[in-house]
Amino acid sequence: MPKPSPIFYTQSGFKTLQEEFDALEVKRPEYVNELAKAAEMGDRSENAAYKYAKQRLRQTDSRIRYLQKLLNRAVIVKASQSEFVEIGSTVTLKKGEIEITYQIVGGNESDPSKGLLSYQSPLGQVLLRKKVGDEALLKLEERSILYAIVKISV
Repeated sequence: MPKPSPIFYTQSGFKTLQEEFDALEVKRPEYVNELAKAAEMGDRSENAAYKYAKQRLRQTDSRIRYLQKLLNRAVIVKASQSEFVEIGSTVTLKKGEIEITYQIVGGNESDPSKGLLSYQSPLGQVLLRKKVGDEALLKLEERSILYAIVKISV
């Protein structure tokens, strides 16, 4: 069986993932106790508290398993220089008169509205390995967008 491919995270993204996992692990015993109390109430077929507690525990366990798989495959990447764009870099782009700043992050921590751009996204892929002064051409189905790389920082 092939080894699963790594999932890249910035330190911040990994920390967020770990915190969610830890919080669910702490809450799980409480959910187990609530399920046990609801089960003691009698007929489970008509017991809404039991059904709700069972569903919440099932969802929690599912999320814990999923997060554990992500954590096991996680590789923390830190930008080591500011000469070219890599995972962890913060890059300022200019599109016409508009300047936009993104941090290049792993796919699971991407949120462009917060300035977090996945290295796997179309724009992220075009930016990787570019230097200040380079242009990055993002080709879309109907059009192309030209970005100029203004600044790269760690």
